[in-house]
Formats: sequence, C-alpha cells, structure tokens
Amino acid sequence: VLPAARLTDSGAERRVGVEIELSGIDLPTMAGALQLHFGGDIRRVSSYEMRLEDTEFGSFGVEIDSQLIKWIGREMVKRDHPLVGLQHRATDAMGLLMMNVVPGEVVTPPIPFSKLPDLDPVIVSLREAGAKGTHASPWYAFGVHFNVELPHIDAATLTAYMKAFAILNDWLIGHEAVDITRRIPPYIN
Repeated sequence: VLPAARLTDSGAERRVGVEIELSGIDLPTMAGALQLHFGGDIRRVSSYEMRLEDTEFGSFGVEIDSQLIKWIGREMVKRDHPLVGLQHRATDAMGLLMMNVVPGEVVTPPIPFSKLPDLDPVIVSLREAGAKGTHASPWYAFGVHFNVELPHIDAATLTAYMKAFAILNDWLIGHEAVDITRRIPPYIN
C-alpha cells in the first residue's frame, strides 16, 4: 500500500532507501544477487565493503554492518599495507565469522516507492543463496530498515513525523514482540 502523499514538494515521486541485514552468505554472494537483478558493476572497497555501481537506481552498498570493521578495512587499503594480499584472504574468512555476530547488510540507494517490488526477487535470490534472517539464531538481531523521504521539509511535517514516532515507538516494540535478546546489542538502537 502506497502512502497518500506520494510526491515531494518538487513533484517527484517520493523515494525510500532500504537496509536489509542478514547472515549466512559472504559479501561477494550478496553483491552477485544484486547484480543478477539490477546489472551494474561490482567494486570491492575493502574486505568488508563492496559497491554495486551504475544501476538504474544508483549505487548499492554491500557491507559488514559495523563502522569500526569497515574503517579498519578502508585503512588497510588506503595505507597499501604490505600484507594487504594476505589481509584480504584472512579478512574474507574473518568476515564470514563476523557475520555470525555482526550482520551483513544490503543498502539500497533511494528507490521510488512504485519500484520497491523490484527488490522482491533479490530477497528470493539471497534466501536461495543461504541468507539467514533474525529468527535463524537466538544471537541474531537483524532488521529491515526503511529510510523514507519526507513529502515536505517544513516545520509542520517534521513535527508530525517526530510526534508519530514518539507516540508509536513503544506500541511498535510491543506489537512486533521484540524480545530482550534482540534489544540488547548496541547496533539495534
């Protein structure tokens, strides 16, 4: 169901960025599933980050969902560390291990609301490749996040959205039955 306010002030269709957290498959497999459906070129940023560039929507991110781990990977590449070749092999293995604690993540560029169904076949491909969601283990606390473009950027709209969040946050947690094991990890906040 699409929202009532489908356009921005400029008359463009509103967009939404989607973040999909998962485990069980490596970053190249995740990037390959995206490329299968959207085309584009895969670029390795580091052992913990990849990009799918030049798609009809823009660039997708495929990464380990940890700022610290991504920073370490970028620093190793930036400094052209003498062990960077060995680092790639070791961190590929470590990345798989980390994904049992810290999720991998697909980050979409802003996609028009009407094009969101284009992500459905990607989800199927990720599952078929072995991706696991939050209910696959009591240690997992993954989510799917929708970063929705506001219809207007004015005080009244911003206030209404903040009020709605403040009023509904506790209800959402209760309604979705978010258990304590999924609320403890710091990346859940």
